[in-house]
Amino acid sequence: MTGLKSLPKWQGKSYRGYTGYRNTGKTAFDVVKFECTELGNYGDFEHLNTNMLNELKKYSADKIIWVTKSKRQAKHYGEVCLIYMTGNERIIATDGDNGFLILKRKAR
Repeated sequence: MTGLKSLPKWQGKSYRGYTGYRNTGKTAFDVVKFECTELGNYGDFEHLNTNMLNELKKYSADKIIWVTKSKRQAKHYGEVCLIYMTGNERIIATDGDNGFLILKRKAR
């Protein structure tokens, strides 16, 4: 099985529509689980294998964020902020609407 390192790296600028929502005490796995079970977004995550899902349990929820490639697209989700990333972030999922779920750097 392959792990998260096999996922594509994020390239370029990132824009986020900041909503102020915090996932205190949750893991990146919890975010993916919520996206699937509560929002019905199973298709966005069907490429993740069991090993990848287990790895996501090592990351706090604040290490996983939805971003877009343009400021205009991010405005749909809230107040826009520009995020600079190191280039080691991985694309966990895409939403089909120019949104990308990105895993930021290090485990907790």
